[in-house]
Amino acid sequence: METKYLAINNKLKIAFYCNHINNAKVGIIILHGLAEHKGRYHDFIEQLNKNDISTFAIDLRGHGESLGKRGDVKHFENYIEDLHSFVSYIRNEYPDLKLGMFGHSLGGLIASSYVANYKTIDFLILSSPFLKAPSKAKFFKFIPYKILGFVKLKKRHSESKEMLKYSRNDMLACHYFTLRLVGNMFVDGIQYITERFKDIKLPVLMLGGKLDPLIDSTALNDILDEFGTKDKTIRIYDNVKHRIVQNDNKDEIIADIIKWVKTKIGEK
Repeated sequence: METKYLAINNKLKIAFYCNHINNAKVGIIILHGLAEHKGRYHDFIEQLNKNDISTFAIDLRGHGESLGKRGDVKHFENYIEDLHSFVSYIRNEYPDLKLGMFGHSLGGLIASSYVANYKTIDFLILSSPFLKAPSKAKFFKFIPYKILGFVKLKKRHSESKEMLKYSRNDMLACHYFTLRLVGNMFVDGIQYITERFKDIKLPVLMLGGKLDPLIDSTALNDILDEFGTKDKTIRIYDNVKHRIVQNDNKDEIIADIIKWVKTKIGEK
């Protein structure tokens, strides 16, 4: 897939894939998780495209092929501002498309925060979203993480040892990220979205895995209950870990996603 770039405020360039399908009624913007990149979603993109769904996958700033300090962000709101510029670009290029958003992990936190703040998206799909800080992350509240962009943390956690090894051999993945990014995610980001759950009023599909070692899937239903929308669906899959569309059962799960999306555009 060809990488394209969008300039943000004439400075930062965000890398993205644009796979627009002629005569498509709907498109989905894809946001990856912490330390990964858009290239991890090739299979997902291909399945969506085969079902006449256009896709627009971006690399977050500091990730993949996007510019910005590697594995870092100064403010959580920078992600939201970048995303708004990208959504505006897609809306301008393809004004007739219904537009959804898929966010995985950190991408789920960003996507949720975006739709709570901007009413430019028609539906939301959340994959193992970080919407509640783990208990081990509470100490971030007591350290000056905002000025610690120079402190690098090695990526030490994934859903499995095999996936961690794969990530470390992936040249576009972030092998390190800053203490500031993690603090902005677990403190600022979680606070931002928690205060705005009721502002999410579009259709939502929440996805989780019972074997996820990073996200407490049992808490996702309670979180979804706090959303302001009445159109909300949750699916928690057995024998699935963190990566919802990147596992042995991905074909079944992607088919579920496509079926749900088609109901949002009046198709069966």
